Parts: sequence; C-alpha cells; structure tokens
Amino acid sequence: MKYKIAFTGPESTGKTTLSKKISELYNGVYVEEYARAYLEKTNGLYQEKDLVYIAEGQSESIIQAANSQNQLLISDTDLTVVMVWSLYKYNSVHPSIINLFQSEKFDLLFLCDIDTPWEYDPLREHPNERNEILTLYKKILNENNRDFILLSGSIEERLEKIITLLKEKIK
Repeated sequence: MKYKIAFTGPESTGKTTLSKKISELYNGVYVEEYARAYLEKTNGLYQEKDLVYIAEGQSESIIQAANSQNQLLISDTDLTVVMVWSLYKYNSVHPSIINLFQSEKFDLLFLCDIDTPWEYDPLREHPNERNEILTLYKKILNENNRDFILLSGSIEERLEKIITLLKEKIK
C-alpha cells in the first residue's frame, strides 16, 4: 500500500520546500506542482480555461507517480489549490475541476499557514491577500469534509511536526 501525502495552501507558504525535504528524507516519490511548469511555459499568462488543463495535469501527475515502487508519495500540491485559485480569481469553478478535486484522496493533507515571509516569484499574484485566501482554503476543505493538518511556524518546526506524524502513520 502506498501512503500519499500532499501540501496545500496559499502562495509562498513553504509547500515546495516541505514536500521536497520530506521526499528526500523518506526516499518518497515527489510530485511537483504542475501549475508552475505550465505557467513557466506561458510566461505566467493564463485564462480561466487553463485551470482545467492545470487540474488535469496535476491529477495525472499524481496518478503516474502512484504507479512507482516507492511506498510514500509526496505531492507538492493538491487540487484544493486549483479550486481556490479559480474561485478567488474567477468566482467560479469548472465542473471538471470539481470532479477531479472530489476524486482526489490523500492519507495526510497539510495546509500551510501564512506565517512564513512572502517571497517574490514572478508567477505569484497575491502577496497582500494571503489571509483572505487562507480563509478560503479552510472553507473549501471543511465544506468538503477534508481532514487536514494546519502547519504553522518556521520551516524547521513544520518539518518536525510532519516527521512526528509520519512516524506514527508509517510503520
């Protein structure tokens, strides 16, 4: 049985740093954020319809990684990100994204808090709306009965919490 974990949350909250570190520590199969690769190809330009392609790409990346022999799958992101992104930017979510989101399953889902410093990145859009966006994450996760663990504090404190939880969950 493969154990699957994912990180979610607003921009610049440590998702990539944490997922890569956990992947290294546990020799897990790492699933990168599909949106980043997609947006790098478009120079950060996108329309609402692109979010469907991004959700499909992320979902397919996770499915492909789940076929590996590694016992731990670590996803840099989940489809909550695309749900929030779509709602926040376009005030709607395409049914395809909702369907993919509803079919997505992780054993542990970590929601990264906004108590980390904002780091500029040309693909990031909302440095001043992180609190509002975090509230939207919590709302979507709670409304969809998704269990999640809020990760707060420094990257080191977050890693310690993750490692402690994984020791309990993975034997």
